[in-house]
Amino acid sequence: MPITFNKLTALAILRAIRTGAAVFPGRHSFTGLTGPNPPAGKHWTRERLLERLPDTLGKALEGKALCVAVPRQQARIKVSGTRNTVYAKQLPAHSFVGLADGVAIPSPELLFLEMRTELDTLGLALLGMELCGCYSLPWNDAGGPTYGIKPVSTARKLQGFVGAASRMPGLDRARKAANLVRDNCWSPMEAPLVAFAGDGPDGLGYGIGDVIVNRRRNLTDAGPTSKTSRVPDILFEGTTVGINYDGTGHFDLGRVVEAAVAAGSTGDSGSWAALESAKAKMRSKYADDRRRERDLWVDGLTIFTATKEDLYEAGALDLLMGQVIEAIERTSGRDMSAQREALRDSERAAERQELLKSALP
Repeated sequence: MPITFNKLTALAILRAIRTGAAVFPGRHSFTGLTGPNPPAGKHWTRERLLERLPDTLGKALEGKALCVAVPRQQARIKVSGTRNTVYAKQLPAHSFVGLADGVAIPSPELLFLEMRTELDTLGLALLGMELCGCYSLPWNDAGGPTYGIKPVSTARKLQGFVGAASRMPGLDRARKAANLVRDNCWSPMEAPLVAFAGDGPDGLGYGIGDVIVNRRRNLTDAGPTSKTSRVPDILFEGTTVGINYDGTGHFDLGRVVEAAVAAGSTGDSGSWAALESAKAKMRSKYADDRRRERDLWVDGLTIFTATKEDLYEAGALDLLMGQVIEAIERTSGRDMSAQREALRDSERAAERQELLKSALP
């Protein structure tokens, strides 16, 4: 009973797989687009479509449109709440991935291209950095991001796949978005900083230049340091200036608060011990981050700290990037007058803030 889910449904499936919420047994392999064929002697129904997925996914997709890909008009699934994409022309090899028992989804590269009809340029670029990064956004309407997982694509693969496509609506937007994608983002809050560093979506970037994301630096010859290597979140190509992102969950304040409330409520020794443990872990992380800043300074880098508020508060990111521009000019002698002048454009700043706001969780 082959069936190929695509677009938003495939994105939910891929996120569930990456986060470990759904398991499709067996080896996943590239495949072509076939079917869809319902069970023998029966017709497709929404229930039968959802039955092809693990229970957790099926329940999460209840009430939502199911997106499917079909090889010809006559194969369209005529079920209420189903969206069909007809791929009548030959697609590049490795365009779909077979999961199990005839269920398939687009490859990450084709999924990125498909989502051009669902997302604006910035949203598509952020999706690309998720696919090429070490995190996944939640696959359902609950929970938060999952960190420390393997990428499923690369910026070069996305750009190559989109570059080879032709005669599709929205292709220019997909190419612009692909050109903003960089590999190896470790969190969804780093991605907007990367997207806006250069020309940015819709020309609303800061024009600072290309970035290097989470590349480890050897510090053995730098001087006295607390570790032999460190990883700055973002470095601006050709400069010694960068940004580290510290979000609200960076020091796990929530766990400390929860432990404090529990200790205050119960008063037992175990709750107080849990509170002290949470405080010690947060303090240890804080100390390590300060040492990282000093280690990178000894290595000749100027690293600014970005916070969640720098992304959410109006004008805060412009201020941070203005300071980055100032540091690059001072440390490298590069003329940044054009970038500084662009920051004074209040109309562009307002457009950039609105666009950024629309993409943030």
